[in-house]
Amino acid sequence: MQCLASVLGSDAGVFFVTGADAVLDILTWKDPPGVLELCTLIAATRPGFDLSRLSAALASLGPGVVGPGPDSRVQIMEVPGLDISSSMIRARLLAGLPVRYLVPDTVCQLIEKSGEYRSPNQA
Repeated sequence: MQCLASVLGSDAGVFFVTGADAVLDILTWKDPPGVLELCTLIAATRPGFDLSRLSAALASLGPGVVGPGPDSRVQIMEVPGLDISSSMIRARLLAGLPVRYLVPDTVCQLIEKSGEYRSPNQA
């Protein structure tokens, strides 16, 4: 990060966008306040993740760490909860069910063209 800061200049803001669950893990690293000095963490919500766990961990770091303001070192980004997993998509494909709107159109076309994920009785 310090190398990146030297390339971008000291006035540039560096943002690290990741899931709220991953931010909770990052806060267990050595010197979390030091990590937060290097960048602003954007914690994207994930389906099923309890934000109160993250809030409790951030509260232990002191005031001004989390919030909507530009000086906050951790900001929460609310993302609509779409509980879509690769294992669910594979299971739907193997069952002969559509996955349109669950994956990009180009992926649907590639899967259809390749015949990948077809069960033996769909061939």
